[in-house]
Amino acid sequence: MSKNLGNLIDLNKDLNKIAIICEDQPITYKSLDILANSVAYSLSKKGIKKGDKIAIISLNSIDYVIMYLGILKLGAVAVLINIKHPQSQINYILKETNCKLVLKDIGDLEIPTGVEFLFNTPIEENDDAVILYTSGSTNLPKGVVFSHKRKLHLEITSKKLKQRKTISASPFPHNQGLRNVELSLITHSTLIILPKFDAQEFIKNIKKYKVDTIVAVPTILSLILNEKDFKSEDVDTVKTINSSGSQLTQKLNDNIIKKFRNATVYNRYGLTETGGGLFEHHPTLPTPPLSVGYPSTTIKYRIVDNILQVKNPSMMVKYNNIKNDRLTEDGYFITNDLFKIDEQGFYYYLGRSDDMFTNGGYNVYPRQIELILETHPLVKEAAIVGVEDEIKGTKPYAFVTLNGEITENELKEYILKQLPPSHCPKKIWIKDTLPLTIINKIDKNKLKQIARNNI
Repeated sequence: MSKNLGNLIDLNKDLNKIAIICEDQPITYKSLDILANSVAYSLSKKGIKKGDKIAIISLNSIDYVIMYLGILKLGAVAVLINIKHPQSQINYILKETNCKLVLKDIGDLEIPTGVEFLFNTPIEENDDAVILYTSGSTNLPKGVVFSHKRKLHLEITSKKLKQRKTISASPFPHNQGLRNVELSLITHSTLIILPKFDAQEFIKNIKKYKVDTIVAVPTILSLILNEKDFKSEDVDTVKTINSSGSQLTQKLNDNIIKKFRNATVYNRYGLTETGGGLFEHHPTLPTPPLSVGYPSTTIKYRIVDNILQVKNPSMMVKYNNIKNDRLTEDGYFITNDLFKIDEQGFYYYLGRSDDMFTNGGYNVYPRQIELILETHPLVKEAAIVGVEDEIKGTKPYAFVTLNGEITENELKEYILKQLPPSHCPKKIWIKDTLPLTIINKIDKNKLKQIARNNI
């Protein structure tokens, strides 16, 4: 296969196989490749050249995948923008990247029909290929630039995977969503995609298409399990559940295993900048619950001051237009995430180092408090934020959702039985739901603002 990241389809395999299904509409590998080549041809007729930046702003769709592959086949750079970004951030991204064109669906192009164009623009593996943007919930979003070398890690990973039937509602501009598409195509699998998440639709598609693999963030998995029409027999085809984006709790992990009766749950870890897929299975030992896995032989790891640093051959090459101050001189990316390793070599995520704050001289790690709260049988979700305090420095505040009746004071007493007073939240707000970011993680920046406004 060529170095071009747009050429993920193996033309020597069965091209009549269904590649993608979206809203009950299927497309074969043959049609997908022909249309992607046609997009590349149409873009070239518009004067788009190798290296030009083309934005895609759309919900997940088959058209989205066609446009993405077509842009890359031409040697242009795909700028993937989450449609949920505020308009001000979208405008900022378009200006910062100097995009030549914005696509919403292939109807934005004059696509020729009945002709097969073969596009395979010569590229070097270090040429820019795609730019993904961080959510930018506090500051302006940062563009994370990947080269065509991203394909190298996809090829290495694909050799360890069987053909699958995967379902995902993760937005394509998020690394998890994009990686789902890329891995499904390069393994010649079938991917069922949802334009946006809906628990009933998710479950219905699992049953209808006999899905065997789910990829989702923990929040989405929790919403699926809490769907009132959920029946274990509807999801018995599922054999693998890959949870990523944030870390599973023991309670959610146990609940998933209970209700997805035939599935094995994997707690995945990766950052936008590192490209995902950082850990894998041990050759003989099972992965312990809540571990993110065992080191891959193709990736280098080290822990400095309890913070994980990694060197992945296909991780980001740079931030767009800003200095990458998280890259060491010898090429390791500083994740800013706290990790530990057990005696058998399995890695465990402990939380963000930059979430840590000092309360009266004591270091407080929010994830530690969240994990304690989430062991309480009546707590579904917990989120801890630190708010500035003139005397103590920063104080912890908590937001929880519940499965039953319990008071704020009872929750505080539960925490104080297991953690020192410095870790006990000043106040605990009980909510029906917690706000989510555009990639369905708990929005701690919004929670911090709520706390500031109510103390």
